[in-house]
Amino acid sequence: DTDATSSKSSYEKMISAFANGEYDILVGTQMVAKGLNFPNVTLVGVLNTDHMLYADDYRSYERSFSLLTQVVGRSGRGDSKGMAVIQSYTPDNLIISMAAKQDYDTFYNTEINVRKAMLYPPFADICLIGFVGENQTLTLKAANAFLSSFISLAKSDYPNIPLRILGPSPALVVKVSNKFRYKLIIKCKNNREFRKLLSTLLIEFGKNKEFGSVTAYADMNALVCLKSKGKQMATRQIVKEGDSVLTKKCRTVEKFDGKLADLIDDMIETLHLAQGAGLAAPQVGILRRVVVIDIGEGVIELVNPKIIAYSGEQETLEGCLSCPGEWGYTRRPNYVKVKAQDRNGNEFTIEGRELLAKAFCHELDHLEGIIFKEKAIRMLTPKEIEKLNI
Repeated sequence: DTDATSSKSSYEKMISAFANGEYDILVGTQMVAKGLNFPNVTLVGVLNTDHMLYADDYRSYERSFSLLTQVVGRSGRGDSKGMAVIQSYTPDNLIISMAAKQDYDTFYNTEINVRKAMLYPPFADICLIGFVGENQTLTLKAANAFLSSFISLAKSDYPNIPLRILGPSPALVVKVSNKFRYKLIIKCKNNREFRKLLSTLLIEFGKNKEFGSVTAYADMNALVCLKSKGKQMATRQIVKEGDSVLTKKCRTVEKFDGKLADLIDDMIETLHLAQGAGLAAPQVGILRRVVVIDIGEGVIELVNPKIIAYSGEQETLEGCLSCPGEWGYTRRPNYVKVKAQDRNGNEFTIEGRELLAKAFCHELDHLEGIIFKEKAIRMLTPKEIEKLNI
């Protein structure tokens, strides 16, 4: 994991020792689930699969299937037959058996029918109404008051709008930066009538002095891999080293609109397709201060980010999507605190250690026109890279 591989050369030494047969068992987090090629590995095990299967996200089955099929693929890559052992309290779950068989067609047919029956995308839009406040009781009260107003107005003035409402419920991480977060999930059709209903309610909520310390916001299709017009999110071409756009400083984002949301969505899709840990807007040719990061614990979106505190030091292996095939050792802070805005303009702070701290520094360097190679202590030779199988 990131604790074991944060020091200089530790990752290289561990992977090389395992590849050379110096030890026979490698235990790790999701970072060992993909991208490694060891022909002698014939057994792979996955612990606590239920944590992925039953996460607070309608896409949990899709993500579990994707990860499990990749894990299964780590075994039996050489001449010997491989085996995968998956631990679960619900071993009869069809996702596990389909992943074990790498049965993509059956998974798709099953999942698309479930989403149709449950009115999840692509058969409906998902609107998240978020509530953020320092007082937990008041924040939850505000969410319930908004729900009551929503139901009342929808019944009286918009009776023909099809709606399904879930919540209010706490966010997956209920407290961030000393503020509590609750949400409503609305299954709807994102048309003019619904947006008018939502706008009326948000304006009225903002006038309510009782909840003056609680922020309410709407995020349409925040969890959805489709844009509001039904088009798939676009993947953008990643700019490679040598393009002048990577040497320029990015401008501050001032408009928090649909174009920004589209950019962030496209960057997330591009990042996942490239199997990277982070992506900055200049890497897709856009000189704006926008970053997305995913180190296996969920996507982090940063708009106008700024490092406000850091401490410690780590020397670790680093690569870049804009410098394919090149790796080197860098010296980064071991702890980093970032102040940023989300896609709606709401300010927040977030902290990171080890791998996340490195990702923050790497991507924010891109916003200043700096590539990691400029800060590398030493770049790996082609032979060293080949030996590491990276």
